[in-house]
Amino acid sequence: MRLITTLALIALAATSFAQVGIGTTTPQAQLHIEASDAANPTASDGIIIPRVDVLPTGAANGMMVYLNAGAGNQEGLYINTSAGFVKAADGNDTIFYNEGTTTAATTTTADVEREGNVSIGGSLNTGKLNIQIEDTDPVGTRIGIRIDNDNNSTSGTETYGLFSENSSETTGEKVGIRTDVTTTGSGTHIGIANNVSPTGTANSLTYGIRNDVAAGTPAVSSTIYGIWSDVGDDNDRGVKYGIWSRAQNNGQELAQAAHFEGDVFVGTQSVIDAMGNVTTPSDGYVLPAGDGTAGQVMTTDGAGQVTWADTHMDREIVRYNFWNAGGYGVNPSGVNFNYQNGLQNFILPTDISVSGNVQVRMTIFVENNSNGLTAFQLRSFNNLAANAIVLSEGQLPFTAFDGGGYYRSAWIDVSMGTDPLKLVLYARNEGSNSATLQNAYIDVRSQ
Repeated sequence: MRLITTLALIALAATSFAQVGIGTTTPQAQLHIEASDAANPTASDGIIIPRVDVLPTGAANGMMVYLNAGAGNQEGLYINTSAGFVKAADGNDTIFYNEGTTTAATTTTADVEREGNVSIGGSLNTGKLNIQIEDTDPVGTRIGIRIDNDNNSTSGTETYGLFSENSSETTGEKVGIRTDVTTTGSGTHIGIANNVSPTGTANSLTYGIRNDVAAGTPAVSSTIYGIWSDVGDDNDRGVKYGIWSRAQNNGQELAQAAHFEGDVFVGTQSVIDAMGNVTTPSDGYVLPAGDGTAGQVMTTDGAGQVTWADTHMDREIVRYNFWNAGGYGVNPSGVNFNYQNGLQNFILPTDISVSGNVQVRMTIFVENNSNGLTAFQLRSFNNLAANAIVLSEGQLPFTAFDGGGYYRSAWIDVSMGTDPLKLVLYARNEGSNSATLQNAYIDVRSQ
């Protein structure tokens, strides 16, 4: 019996270093297992890897176990590597799924999807799709994402290199495209660079940038900017341009560096509220909407509004004297204006303007105004009948001067008509004032 046991142990030791075949007499590996019938296998034609509820620790590389389903477990076959146990891929392990399903995509033409963030090139994961060029990448890697739309269809369908649609319902800022260019790097920094080539077809349109902002939205009260440009601040140095535009051609057609429709404000400062909205333009002016008439120039009212006005450079100013002999005493009249006999002149309005629309400015010098003021009016008489006030007392303000003062109006628009007129100066003293008129005249020019 001892001899038989010894012989068996020797035989076992001799065969333990040989190839082992199960179901085959010609093993082709250290362990070779064949099914009883490859075409019709039974439930026992296979091997069962050890099944565990948790992955073992301290296992040798190459160990295989089957992790059972359980709380927190992802069931399946695992192989131990130097990095730990790795789950062997199965039919459900995939990067992408057929669109709208949990079935793994198995073709290159399928419409696919996946949930969760995707990171390419690094661990950046703040967006759904993250592409990162790290500082350890080859120096030749310069483009984070490149899109080339080479569709050669000649249909009229719009094509896009990049289509961005933001339909979120945020109460914060809602941005279509955002670029952040940092201060690092000594080359030229560009936020958005467009190289757009025209089609070469006559009368075709080409846009470098085209914005359709708020087109078709309900008429609500809101502030809308087509382009907002905010360059630098009060502490910056260097030349700054909010917009720099150059348009060139051969001179045979229109080339405009800028084209505006609507009000245009030009200035150095605007009032901006806490939300960043321009509320009240200041230190500037709004250009007129129309184009004026030939020979007109733009004039400002000093409060931000600019209008077209005649230059007056080509208009003759005609002076009409009322009294220049000196020493004419103004007749006192209490509260009523009194006709000053002799303080008058005659005018043909059509000598100044064909339409009779003129501008009038009156100047009056007086002395002995110590006890009060004298009020004046300029009135017109048509055919010695109609009595109309041309200049009222409020339009002839008084300015004190040595020994008296002077009254002078601004240029006042007056429609005198086309008939001859007699202009007469009316006056009244206030209180016990006694004024002596030294000179009075009017200047007249066309509007």
